[in-house]
Amino acid sequence: MSFKLLVSAVIAVVVGYYWLNYVKRGPVYESDKKLNGKTVLITGGNAGIGKATALEVARRGARVVIASRNLEKSNKVKDEIIKESGNRDVRAMQLDLGDFDSVRKFVKQFDESEKYLDYLINNAGILTVSGFAKCGVNKIFAINHFGPFLLTDLLLNKMKSQSKSRPVRIINLSSDIYKMGQPTMEKMYQNVSSTFDMFAVYGESKLANIFFTQQLQEDLKDFQITTYAVHPEQNTKA
Repeated sequence: MSFKLLVSAVIAVVVGYYWLNYVKRGPVYESDKKLNGKTVLITGGNAGIGKATALEVARRGARVVIASRNLEKSNKVKDEIIKESGNRDVRAMQLDLGDFDSVRKFVKQFDESEKYLDYLINNAGILTVSGFAKCGVNKIFAINHFGPFLLTDLLLNKMKSQSKSRPVRIINLSSDIYKMGQPTMEKMYQNVSSTFDMFAVYGESKLANIFFTQQLQEDLKDFQITTYAVHPEQNTKA
């Protein structure tokens, strides 16, 4: 590689990084809004964005339910959040979004033990796992879309019944990588055999999240339930 080409490549990387992290990001919303009395359910709340979200809503006074596959890890995170936030109203529950029997079992337990659900945050997702789920589709697609789809659908009766007096929000974490997805959703039946396939399947699962969110908003227009599909931004200072 020539020196000029190398310099051009470095400049392109720097400009691209600056664009993604400072220009495209847009304004950052900051609020001191309290969530006392609200119940927030976060899937995948024991790591990454989910853990950061769980901690933040706990700091704001909400009752937090962390739903994740690894219950032991979730209980450790629960203790960390309680210690850091001072909010003891934090609960960990087991949920495997790739196993639809696990989703149904979770909803039954949640309905029996939780009176309200004010915020449903479908945060959990995977990128690197290959193979197929019990339902016959790619694990990435099953965990990123079909699991949250089923979870949301089974919790709708609870959310609808309370929405007249307690507005509800459903937040689905999507990604800009949805642009790699195709509306045909053909990748859901393919195994991951390369990095390109991995991102293609992930992109289609995130595109499905967006379609689901849009249709859900239309179906719930007669209720005080709003739906959002969001692309998370990483804040390295957090």
